[in-house]
Amino acid sequence: MIRFGKSVFGRVVKPGEPISLPAKVYSKPRNTVPPSIGGATATPGSVMTGDPGQWVDVGPLVFTWKLAGVQVGTGVSYTVQAADVGKTLYLTVGSINDSGGASATSAGRLLG
Repeated sequence: MIRFGKSVFGRVVKPGEPISLPAKVYSKPRNTVPPSIGGATATPGSVMTGDPGQWVDVGPLVFTWKLAGVQVGTGVSYTVQAADVGKTLYLTVGSINDSGGASATSAGRLLG
């Protein structure tokens, strides 16, 4: 509660005077090192693991796996299927905070 005649942020507030509080200072998330896909092999049954890379002003991270532009999974890992052989797997990582959102996509990894 703010009382008139009291100091607010080092300034005395007078009755009827509007009070402006300092705004939150956020920048929207920014990726500084792209995500990458790890895994010893990229053959059917292999588990590919996602590394989100590095982020500044990051909020919660969301992992999306895509083959040929089609989403095939979410989460930090993806298990290669027999039908995936010969296709390129990509990982997109996104983040949202109070100032907005951003996403970054890994280099592709050919599955075989």
